[in-house]
Amino acid sequence: MKLALYRQVESAISTIGELFCNGKHFCWTLERPGLDHVSDFHRIPAGSYAIVLYDSPHFGRQMPLLKVPGHNYIEIHFGNVPSASEGCILVGKQKGLNTILLTREAFAELFPLIQAAVEQSSEGCSIDVFDPPLSNHDAVNEAVTAT
Repeated sequence: MKLALYRQVESAISTIGELFCNGKHFCWTLERPGLDHVSDFHRIPAGSYAIVLYDSPHFGRQMPLLKVPGHNYIEIHFGNVPSASEGCILVGKQKGLNTILLTREAFAELFPLIQAAVEQSSEGCSIDVFDPPLSNHDAVNEAVTAT
């Protein structure tokens, strides 16, 4: 199974994105901001990552774990606000300003799909993570420094 996370909007405290499962919209995501912002934790770099299951000591149950080089314990889980993540990807059915809602419901629908892909398919499960498009401000800054 292939997941794709398209990060859409970044603020100083969060990144909102859209998660697709096998090419179809599945839910919204919330992560910490990128490295350009001051934060105790940051989102993971854009890239492609395998997903495995592991027994999370924090949640006391099996959770999806992304295999991100240089990072440990990057999970997909529920949570409404950026402070609920230390670099993990939070999932929810509704999005707001620096928040997502109905996160337990989204996770309850997503986890069995990931679990089945990991445990029962030869292809397993992976996620492609894409950074948000450049804002007009960033594009102007890049054009100025390029000249």
